[in-house]
Amino acid sequence: MQSKLLRVLEDRKVRRLGASVDVSVDVRIIAATNQNIQELIDSNKFRNDLYFRINSFEIYIPPLRERPEDIPILLNFYLDLLSRKMNKKIISIDNRVIQAAKAYDFPGNIRELRNMVERALILVDGDRLTLNEFSFAGFSEDSFEIVDFVEEDLFDLEEIEKRTILRALERTGFTKSETAQLLNITRQSLDRRLEKYNIEL
Repeated sequence: MQSKLLRVLEDRKVRRLGASVDVSVDVRIIAATNQNIQELIDSNKFRNDLYFRINSFEIYIPPLRERPEDIPILLNFYLDLLSRKMNKKIISIDNRVIQAAKAYDFPGNIRELRNMVERALILVDGDRLTLNEFSFAGFSEDSFEIVDFVEEDLFDLEEIEKRTILRALERTGFTKSETAQLLNITRQSLDRRLEKYNIEL
C-alpha cells in the first residue's frame, strides 16, 4: 500500500478498479499519526522515501495532558456541538468539572474528553453538568476533595490549578510521586506544572 501511495504522489495519477487507463489527479495530503515515525522507519515498518515525500510541513500538536489551558475551550466546544446534536439545552458546567478535568491526565487524549462530554449529556437530567455526570478514570474522592477547596468566585483557571497542586503537595507531605498519583497525572506532567508555576520543592 505504501508503494502505491508513493507512486500516486510521484506521478499524480491513479487507475480506477477495472479501468485500463490512468487518470490525472491534483490532491493535497494531510496525514496525522500518534506513532513515532522515526522508530517505524528504523524498524522498516514505514518507508523512508514516503515519509520525506509527505513531510513537506510538520505541525506538532502536544497531547491534551500537556496543554490543560485548552480543556475549558474543548469542553465548551464539544458541549455546544453534542448538545445540539442530542437536542439538549445545557446552560452551564459546574466549575468543579473544569477543575477536575484540568487535573486529569487524559490518557485517551481529545477522544476521551469528547466521550466524557457525550456520556455526561446522556446522563444529565437538568440544564447543568456536574461531577455526577462525569467519570474520571482513576480519580479518587480525595482528588475531588482537593479541587473542592477553591473559592466559588475564583475563575482564574491557572490559579485554580496552582492551588490544587499546592493542596495536593501539602496532603502528601510534598512527595512528588504520591502527589502525581493523587492528581492522577504522570510525574513528568507534575514536573512541568511545578516549573510552570515556579513551585520549588
